Amino acid sequence: MDLEDAPPRTPRARWVVRFVLLALGLGSVGFWAYGKYLAPKSPLGGPCAWAVNCGPAAPRCMRESASGEAGEGVCSRPCTVGEDCAPGIRCVSVELDERDERGVPLQGGYCVPQALIDKKRGRPAKDAASAEASQDASQGWVPVPRVAGQLEGEVTATLESGESRVVWVKGSLVRLAPASGPRVVVDAATGRSLHVDDAKATFTATSIDATGGDVLVDKTSEHDTVAGAACDVWRLTDGSARLDVCILQRGAFADPKGSLRPRWLRELGARGAFPLRAVRTDPAGKGKVVLLVTAISERPLDAALFAVPKVYRNVGAKR
Repeated sequence: MDLEDAPPRTPRARWVVRFVLLALGLGSVGFWAYGKYLAPKSPLGGPCAWAVNCGPAAPRCMRESASGEAGEGVCSRPCTVGEDCAPGIRCVSVELDERDERGVPLQGGYCVPQALIDKKRGRPAKDAASAEASQDASQGWVPVPRVAGQLEGEVTATLESGESRVVWVKGSLVRLAPASGPRVVVDAATGRSLHVDDAKATFTATSIDATGGDVLVDKTSEHDTVAGAACDVWRLTDGSARLDVCILQRGAFADPKGSLRPRWLRELGARGAFPLRAVRTDPAGKGKVVLLVTAISERPLDAALFAVPKVYRNVGAKR
């Protein structure tokens, strides 16, 4: 049949089509308006699937994937790494969707609930008695980890400078062995350092800045023994240098006396990896031991040695 011979659409059919299209349009606008202005908004640290689920105080929905499953993300906002956004909510460095001119993902500080950090690190669920025992420590300014099998005790290490450090380690927390005066507690997983004066019930929070560029990690199948402890060999590429590091996946390390730390050490801390030995090889093929643990004495340590009670006053954060 010729198009010219086809019967014209009746006016009624036209009106039906227009009505359906109008209804769909109004429904879409109404759904968008409800989600943006009327639907309940999650506060800082609350669950979300998209940014529209978050309130103005925490407008970004931080998710590990783009699937957008309900409850998968948390409402967050930018922050300064090393500071607390709110009780139980930490400011940590996260990888963003944006990339630089080299195609490398950018990083920035965002607020993340401590419970989510613990879950991502793979911490096993505690029974009721264990959870109650750790509640006091979790109420402080720095959560004290209580994870079955974590590295805990006294560690003696030689640094690249030749200096020796005797530190107490409890999971991701590191502090110098007993000394007179204020104490320094470092969360090696986040790079936050707290200078604590127990006599005055005060503390100062700082962040240990990382030096160097991006770090590539190659988890090999090799194993070794350092200071009597079995460890896994990882190969790291930090700029033009390569590092062979033997690690324990039971803690993290940072020098409590240091104001800077190499990027590779920060990368290991974020991964919950404690280096027992690190050998750096330069482009000329020359190797140098930059960190060596010489003794490990594992034993339970009181959480109070690392805890910073919530009643302590923060006298100012500095970077």
